[in-house]
Amino acid sequence: MLEGPPSVNGVEIHHDLGVDQNYKVYSQGPEHEKNSKPLFSGQKVAGGPFRPAGFESPSWPPMGGKGDKGHGDPPPGNGHGKGSGGPPGMGGITSGGASAGMSIHKSEGLVPVDANGTSNIPGLYAAGDALGSHMSGGIYTQIGSSLAGSAVQGAIAAVAAAAYAKKITLPAISKEKRVNIEQKILAPLKRDRGYSTAWVTQTLQGIIIPNFVLYIKKQSLLTAALAYIEELRDHHQPMLRAADMHGLRLAHETSNMILNAEMKLRASMMRKESRCSHYRVDYPDMDTKNWNAWINIHKGHDGRMKLEKQPFNRWPS
Repeated sequence: MLEGPPSVNGVEIHHDLGVDQNYKVYSQGPEHEKNSKPLFSGQKVAGGPFRPAGFESPSWPPMGGKGDKGHGDPPPGNGHGKGSGGPPGMGGITSGGASAGMSIHKSEGLVPVDANGTSNIPGLYAAGDALGSHMSGGIYTQIGSSLAGSAVQGAIAAVAAAAYAKKITLPAISKEKRVNIEQKILAPLKRDRGYSTAWVTQTLQGIIIPNFVLYIKKQSLLTAALAYIEELRDHHQPMLRAADMHGLRLAHETSNMILNAEMKLRASMMRKESRCSHYRVDYPDMDTKNWNAWINIHKGHDGRMKLEKQPFNRWPS
């Protein structure tokens, strides 16, 4: 898709979720020969996820021709640039096409409580992928829309944050609290023994990335994956060890990945329907009566993760 010049007389609208391909691989097995088909070929899979009308076939910019004469052949090498091979680690026969983040741009992040990027934490504003504005939602639609939307959101949030900052005084943080926070941040450096971040991260990826957890979901497998993630959270994360400042950063990144994985699994279990990039084989149909809503997650008073619905037509309470 990046090999040819951009179109100047049309708008590229996509339905690039990866769900169709992952379902095809899950139900039929991967292909055994290399081919030039793109990762997301837009082919409807019988009995598979719902695909809206108008997204039945691939749509590609012209491949090097002059002017804008419609759409040509897809790029070679399964859509990964020139030749038959992809980037390092991406060559060979594809068996899915999973994005390990489990979400689309703007579909996660801080929950906005108004149109200015305000969060439920006083003074904390967000924009772009840090803001769960759902501008793109569960489908990445128009190429470039995420970048353009982030720029607009950033400008709006900046003005709102500046106006807020003018009206407050800086809060005072006690020395005791600063020392406590510092001890928590540096804890992995102080440990003489513990788990390496690489091992915990690889274990986490082995639990979350398989397409029968990441894309093709059902209650039993989500429950099993969550049990593993809770084990990493409760037993391994508290014993992460860092040998230097670089390792300290990785330890905190791994801790955040564990938290993020738990959020994704719990939200996937709560949403008992299928829509967009969320597909459950045990609830294959869209349920607009009960699930025209976002799922917001927060930390309860008992320290446990709490999930709640937010209907599409109103801000969170």
